[in-house]
Amino acid sequence: MDLLSLVKPGFAASPLLLESEQSPKLIEKMAKKIFDRTEDSKSFAHPDWIQLDGDKIKLEDLRESLIELRRCPFEKSFRLLSIENFEACNIQIQNALLKTLEEPLAHWIILLGVISSHGILSTIRSRCLVYREARQSNAPIELNNLSFIFEAVLQGDELRIHELTDAYLKNRDEARKLLIALLHKASQLGYPGHWSKFAPQLLESLKFLDRNINPRSLWDQAWTRSMVS
Repeated sequence: MDLLSLVKPGFAASPLLLESEQSPKLIEKMAKKIFDRTEDSKSFAHPDWIQLDGDKIKLEDLRESLIELRRCPFEKSFRLLSIENFEACNIQIQNALLKTLEEPLAHWIILLGVISSHGILSTIRSRCLVYREARQSNAPIELNNLSFIFEAVLQGDELRIHELTDAYLKNRDEARKLLIALLHKASQLGYPGHWSKFAPQLLESLKFLDRNINPRSLWDQAWTRSMVS
């Protein structure tokens, strides 16, 4: 499924869940096409576009935005609500959005961006069309290694996991690419076996990679939590 087939000026398949390591960029790309704009400005905005960031949003912010969504559009015949990093939203925020997804109006377009859909409520996933972007072809992770790591987690082979991930977890950028690639693969396969417990812990660890924390420590902590959850 081509992303651009889901959107045209004045329309997008909605509500739409965008699963990608670059979901904020995809949301902006879609917004420009929805509003029929061609400018390359990184600060593109529109009075009928309500933009939220799951990393920063509070419950009151969402409630105010949903009230705004229900108002008449300023310039267009529709209003667009987008939330990037939606997996960072807590359960209260996700539940607050759920009623809007259950009873959408024709002039609403709702886009939710996530790295992995495992971090969100199944009731929200079931009400969205899901678009999963293929991993970047230049990612420096060989498919065979990725598959071996995935299977080792599936089987709970801790020694094998340590051996296969050691090279990637010495570098923060490589660790990020590995975690995102594994989360995407787990999502595509429906989080089989131990991945149903490990994926949410890995997703939580991904948030801390920008801090001065050793990637190996983050992985090991995620694994330990998954074994007792």
